Amino acid sequence: MTTLQQTYRKNTYSYIQVMRNEHAAIYAQMDGDRLVAYEVGYVKVRADGEINGRAIEGGECFWSNEDFGSIAWSILTKDNAMERYWSITRAALAKPAKLEAA
Repeated sequence: MTTLQQTYRKNTYSYIQVMRNEHAAIYAQMDGDRLVAYEVGYVKVRADGEINGRAIEGGECFWSNEDFGSIAWSILTKDNAMERYWSITRAALAKPAKLEAA
């Protein structure tokens, strides 16, 4: 399974991973050398699939624009981004574990 990359380029911005665990991640959103905001969200995992007859391996992926407000947020300060990061982590840990089919 692929994991989140350390850096991304999307929507004219560069994103640099600041912190992550198995549940949440923080990226610094950069416009050149200028920090725009922090993007914080749940680690998103897509399932294996197929596109045009080609097998696509599942794995972690960066948030889409449509994920904002539900599993990802743009936050202006690092302190507030860290608060959201730990809130996401606590919420994920509080959920009951999924049972695997035998």
